[in-house]
Amino acid sequence: MTSAALLLFGTDLNAWPISNPAYHTGYPQALASADSVARGGSVAVASIDASGTPVIIVGTVNGTVEVYNADGTLRWKHDLGPTGISSKPAVGDLHGDGNQEIVVSTGSTSTVSTSAGVYILDSSGNSQKCWDEAAQSGAPLGVYSTPALAALNPNRPGTLNIVFGTWSEHILALNDDCSIYWDVSVRNDPASSVDDTVFSSAAIGDIDGDGQLEVVIGADHTNGNASAFGDGGLIHAFRHDGSAELSGFPIFVDEVVSSSPALADLDGDGKLDIVVGTGECWEISACAGSNPSHPIHAVTDAVYAYNYLGQPVHGWPVSLDDPGPTGIRRYAYASPAIADLDGNGTPSVIINAIAKNIVSGSDTQPASSNGWTYVFNADGSTRAGWPKQPVTPGCHATYSFGARVSPIIADLDGDHLPEIILPSNDELVVWDRNGNQLSRSQDLCGPTPPGYALDTASGGQTGSPALGDVSGSGSLTLVETGQTAFNTGIGAIYAWDFNSASASDALTAWPGFRNNSANTAVWRPETIFKNDFD
Repeated sequence: MTSAALLLFGTDLNAWPISNPAYHTGYPQALASADSVARGGSVAVASIDASGTPVIIVGTVNGTVEVYNADGTLRWKHDLGPTGISSKPAVGDLHGDGNQEIVVSTGSTSTVSTSAGVYILDSSGNSQKCWDEAAQSGAPLGVYSTPALAALNPNRPGTLNIVFGTWSEHILALNDDCSIYWDVSVRNDPASSVDDTVFSSAAIGDIDGDGQLEVVIGADHTNGNASAFGDGGLIHAFRHDGSAELSGFPIFVDEVVSSSPALADLDGDGKLDIVVGTGECWEISACAGSNPSHPIHAVTDAVYAYNYLGQPVHGWPVSLDDPGPTGIRRYAYASPAIADLDGNGTPSVIINAIAKNIVSGSDTQPASSNGWTYVFNADGSTRAGWPKQPVTPGCHATYSFGARVSPIIADLDGDHLPEIILPSNDELVVWDRNGNQLSRSQDLCGPTPPGYALDTASGGQTGSPALGDVSGSGSLTLVETGQTAFNTGIGAIYAWDFNSASASDALTAWPGFRNNSANTAVWRPETIFKNDFD
């Protein structure tokens, strides 16, 4: 893990020198909970007090929330009990009193949980359990969904609601005092189409232009109640008060929708469109189960885009399967990121996909070669130079591991053109907008390979990185979780300074999972993000 070296590498414009960024002072930093790692959850960079200086917030596989200062010192940690955190914390002024709160959902595929739910923590680490998932009936129980914050309830002006889905078959909006604003579930209404687990996270925006926010979220779906849908997944679009869905919703697809939607105006009509991937279940025996009433079935591998009427946006959906002689199939469990890659105000969709090879109900594709990243233009066409496999180096070998995490986008080098950053294996892979890999990709046991060396020793067990002005100096810091060394099982935070990049410019792209601190996953060309707030 070198901290600085002068390297040469080519980009989409001219050959130019890449200096591997130095670690931010105080990092890498081992997590305070020495037996814990941040597995699957994404790091947040946000201000939580009146100073305005961002801190680094991490949730761990053992259920602790840890907050670190810019210099790597621990501000506080809080143990939420026997549970795991596989989501990204949300940050916002829930009560409208000028104080920032942290909202964390708990429930992980890596940890058996008896205290799963949603928690609010104040800036000092005091917690309140806001949703008790463990009190719900049935199993499994957990809140994998990343919470999103938005002002939905007109009867509580100045406050924010907390929106999420659960494994116990609920999609909810809670008030800031933890009372339920609305709760859609087959457990409340036998005719409800929300009748299966929810892994997806909500995107929140005004998609129909009526001045009210809508909640857009994916879900699994199993045929068997009063709804008219089969086995697959649903894309929901609820009105702000949860009273109904927009006309044309929910939309049924033939695979689960574990992917979390993002919102952007793709077709230029002035209204936000919905972009989302799917998941992997209904072709896999271990996921679909053995009930003959719900057999495994062929699914569509695609990225979908719909308008506010529930109609496909022109040029969408787009297939992820290779039309060539290999016939390789790929699915997008990860959530899309959206950014203007050319400076013309037009969004592009960037999404990570995983190759699969289904044999007798099992996926036999080797993990070391199944990673792919796509960039689609707003009209659904594939951007020139894409898709690409992330390439990470080993000793006398290279790897292209897939990951169920989302890329982030920002200008790292100060040239006013965005880069795409994605975790793969032990490293952060960086491409320019045209698909040239800027991070190292050659044999580590030969001469020093060129390119950024952003090693996290994570073994691929991490979430999306985040960017922020951690030092308050106006420069950019890239933050990711990992391990102190490979296979130690001791979690760590890594942070690198990109001093030639302006934080105010870089953070206008897609600087973290779900785009902003409220996790609303909305992209607009005029939106400017400062310290991860909009």
